[in-house]
Amino acid sequence: MVTAAAGLWGPLVFVLLFCAGELVHVPGAVFVAAAAVAYGPSGGGVLAFAGAVAAVSVSFVVVRTIGGKPLAVVRSPRARQILSQLDRRPVRTVFVLRLLFWMAPPINYALALSGIPFRSYLLGTALGLAAPIAGIVLLSDRLLN
Repeated sequence: MVTAAAGLWGPLVFVLLFCAGELVHVPGAVFVAAAAVAYGPSGGGVLAFAGAVAAVSVSFVVVRTIGGKPLAVVRSPRARQILSQLDRRPVRTVFVLRLLFWMAPPINYALALSGIPFRSYLLGTALGLAAPIAGIVLLSDRLLN
């Protein structure tokens, strides 16, 4: 099997490609399904989860580095009302956003431009991506095997 022959380079290259793909808006589900097919449901699920968390984290860091936190100082009352949930319950808000929108780049960008601490972003992301990724891995395995 090609994946076994790749050794540790296979997963490393996969995660790097996943990170690059997220930055250029390749749907994350493509990478999750590919991991399930290439590494099976168990190994592929773990790899897909690690790759997804790494990919959205890299996207967050790149956007925050370039754009800063302009949404943290929004003065509009309506915008402040919308962002207040993120300020009050950052982990829960990110968790819900990940359940609904998975790895959508616009969500990554909006969160990166907000004032959310990276730690809260990472925890909410990891918790929120677990179920959608497990679902895609199981569906991919079922459809293709």
